Amino acid sequence: HHNNDHVPTFPAGYDCDGIISVAASDEDDLPAYFTNYGATTVDLAAPGEGTVSTYKGGPFYTSFNGTSMSSPHVAGAAALLLARKPSLTVAQLKALLMDNVEKLPAWTGKVISGGRLNVAKAMEKLSAAGLQSESAAGENLAAPVPHSTKPSGPSPQPSPLGEESEPSQSVAVNVGSAEQEEAPTAV
Repeated sequence: HHNNDHVPTFPAGYDCDGIISVAASDEDDLPAYFTNYGATTVDLAAPGEGTVSTYKGGPFYTSFNGTSMSSPHVAGAAALLLARKPSLTVAQLKALLMDNVEKLPAWTGKVISGGRLNVAKAMEKLSAAGLQSESAAGENLAAPVPHSTKPSGPSPQPSPLGEESEPSQSVAVNVGSAEQEEAPTAV
C-alpha cells in the first residue's frame, strides 16, 4: 500500500466533491495490508479484507480483499441515507458519512475522517437532527422506512424517446480507491 497524498491513484485522487475515497480496513479495524491511504485524499475506511461476496462460476460465495469490497459498504450506506431523505445534497450525504465514522487511532492521520464507516451512527444523526423523511405519510426518520423514496420536485418529464422520466439532481457518489486486488479465496 502507499500514501495517496504523495502518489495519487484514480479515481480516488481526483479533487471532486462527489467522490468518497475509501480505504480498506481489516477485521481488527486496522489498515488492510494492501490498502492505500491519505490524510488529505482518502475520506474514510470500510471493511475490505476477507469480505465474502458472490462469485461467478462457483463456488458461488468467495472471500475477497480490496477496496472493491470496501466501497460497496459506503455506497450501500449512502443508499440507505438517501432512502430516508432523498433530497440530501451530495455535500450533506458526504458530511453525514464522514462526520459519523467510528473514530479509531489506527486511522488518525491516515484518512480525512480519522475513522471507519458507521452507517448506524449516520442514520441516528438523521433521526436526532429531526430531519423529516419524505414519504407520503411524512413520518419522522425514526419511524420505519418510508413508503415512497422518490424525491419531491417537478413532475416527470417526457424523454426524447417519448417515455416519462424522473428529473435528476445528479446525486451520484463515486466510491473507490485504486489498489492491487488480492486474488479471491474460496470459502
